[in-house]
Amino acid sequence: MTHVLPRCLLNYSPPPPLPATTVPPPVPLLAGLSGFIITAGQLQETVDTVPLVAEINACLPAGSSGRSRVYTTLGTHPTRANGIGDLKEYSSTFTRLASEHARTAANPSGAVVCYGELGLDYDRLQFSSKQEQVDCLSLQLSLIASLRAARGIALPLFLHSRNCGDDLYDHLRASDIPSHHPLVVHSFDGPVPLMEKYLSLSSSTFIGFNGCSLRTADNLLAAAACPLDRILVETDSPYCDIRATHASHPHVKTVLDTCKDKKYDGRVVKGRNEPCAVTQVMEVMESVRGEALGEAVKGNVERCFFGGGGLSSLETDL
Repeated sequence: MTHVLPRCLLNYSPPPPLPATTVPPPVPLLAGLSGFIITAGQLQETVDTVPLVAEINACLPAGSSGRSRVYTTLGTHPTRANGIGDLKEYSSTFTRLASEHARTAANPSGAVVCYGELGLDYDRLQFSSKQEQVDCLSLQLSLIASLRAARGIALPLFLHSRNCGDDLYDHLRASDIPSHHPLVVHSFDGPVPLMEKYLSLSSSTFIGFNGCSLRTADNLLAAAACPLDRILVETDSPYCDIRATHASHPHVKTVLDTCKDKKYDGRVVKGRNEPCAVTQVMEVMESVRGEALGEAVKGNVERCFFGGGGLSSLETDL
C-alpha cells in the first residue's frame, strides 16, 4: 500500500479512554486526538484504505452519536494524473467507489467523507503535465456533478492548489458546483486576493492551514485575514511541518518529544510531521489572529464534513 497516511487532521479533542479489551490504536489517536482523515491520492488507495479505516475504527469506541473517528477520501491527486488509465474504466470505478463508500444520510457508516485530493500542481510537472492534470481535474469534476445529480451524493471537495495561479479557481468557477457546496482549499499558501477568490466560489468554502501554509510573513497575513467561519487546521502529515526557518515558528508553544525512527518508542519520530502536531498549527493561528479558535474550527469541521452536502448533521466529536 502506498501513500496511505493520515494527512488531513481537522480536530484535536482528546479521545475517550479505550476499553481494556481493545487493541491499542495507532499512536496519533493516543496523542490528544479524537480522529483524522486519511487522504487517498488515487483510486486504488481508496480501495486499500477503506478496510484499514474499518480496522482502526473497530479498535475505538464511537462517539455518542455512533460516528466513527477515522475516514478517508476518493480522488486522484494532480501528480498522479498521468496514471488514471482507461477513462471508461476510471469513471466506472470512481462512480462505484462513491456509490458504495460515500458517507451520506442513507449510508452513515460510509468511510469516504470527501472527494480528493484533486486539483492542480505546477511545482511538480515531472510527474504529470499541465494538460494531464487539467484533463484529470475536469473528468473528476464531471463525475462528481453526475453523482450529485443522479444519486444525490454531494461530498465536499478536498482541493490541492500549488503554484497554479488562478487556474484552479478558474476551472472551479467554470464548473457547475452549487454556490453552497463545501470546498476545502487544502494547505493554502497563496496571497490574500487569491484566498478571497476561493471564498467567493461557495458560501461553504473553507481554507486549510498547515505548516506549509505558514512559512512566510505573507502567509501569516492570509491566516490573519481568513474569516473565522472558514478556517480549518491540518497537518498534511508526514509532510508540511513547522520549521525553525518559518515565519510561524516563533508563535509555536508546544515542543514535541521526539525519537529516531529506528528507536521508535511511541514518541514523535524526528523529522516526520505527525497528526498531533496540529496543536502547533493551532497555536500559530491563534497567535497571529489574537483569538481562540478551537470551538470555531470544530464547528467548521462539522459544517464542512458532517452538516451538509447530503450528509446527516451530527454533533462534533471527530
